[in-house]
Amino acid sequence: MKNSNLQERHLEIAGIPTLAVGAGGPYRGTVLFLHGLGASKETHRKELYSLAGRGFLALGLDAVEHGARGSGEISDRLRMLSVIRETAREIPGYLEAVEHLQPDCGPFGLVGISMGGCIAFAASVNFYRFQAVVPLLACPDWSVVARQELPRKLWQESPHLTPEWYNPTALLVQNAGRDQHVPCEPARRFVEEANLYYNQYPERLQYVEHPRSDHFMEPDEWEQLWERTLEWLERYLSS
Repeated sequence: MKNSNLQERHLEIAGIPTLAVGAGGPYRGTVLFLHGLGASKETHRKELYSLAGRGFLALGLDAVEHGARGSGEISDRLRMLSVIRETAREIPGYLEAVEHLQPDCGPFGLVGISMGGCIAFAASVNFYRFQAVVPLLACPDWSVVARQELPRKLWQESPHLTPEWYNPTALLVQNAGRDQHVPCEPARRFVEEANLYYNQYPERLQYVEHPRSDHFMEPDEWEQLWERTLEWLERYLSS
């Protein structure tokens, strides 16, 4: 049952259709939630309410060409990569608009699933406005996302090439061990390399693999994943 104190609003923030759920400020923090390929901001309404129930302002965003911005029907993987890049580039301006609209929004966190998790990797690299970031079922290596060799400029922007640029963001990466759509190895290797740059506070970087699940997770492992996500945000989103 939804908390009766929570309010749901459909907004447009910095030109991005947004589903906002919250109990009214001041908030302990604001969490952006980015959906997967072919989905929309409404797909994870349950998770938005879960975040809002913990005292956050939860903002579900429609990615470029998704939801109120398009059909989400993208068959070409290079085009999907463009959607990831374009949406990630909108995020800094979006945060400024949120602060103007809701001055007591608190610090920012970012959660993304699948394509949204890839956007989360891209939006948080060398961008310290996010205190906590949680990519779910996602890959930081754009050549793996595109499943082909990339043009040089695209390749150079791939987040996996610069693991040193995430510190000190509290980064929790969670993947599914049997995922055939998003292989675990690139994210696992990325976190191993990023560990070299978190030596002063290693607790702010964590990788978790849920061994029994594929891309559509087993219900119990999804519950574990989501509870760990909430705990991470509660721990690291603080003014």
